[in-house]
Amino acid sequence: MNYKEKFIQMNKEARYTAYITIAIIAFWWIMAFGISENAYFLSLPLWFWGACIGTYFFTIILVWLLIKFVFRNFSLDDN
Repeated sequence: MNYKEKFIQMNKEARYTAYITIAIIAFWWIMAFGISENAYFLSLPLWFWGACIGTYFFTIILVWLLIKFVFRNFSLDDN
């Protein structure tokens, strides 16, 4: 890869990382404040499960997709 292609790839990775960060924050807000406080699962409110445990698994899935499909392994050194 030449310098221009490396720079384009780095920008692509940074852009998708920002998109995923926004998606994780939005998911947490929806789970924390969008779920009824009266629903319970294993004596804990359902919003807790969605906001804490659900966001954790959602993050793992998104980061795995990011690594699998967006990130590329290349050297930052000039040839």
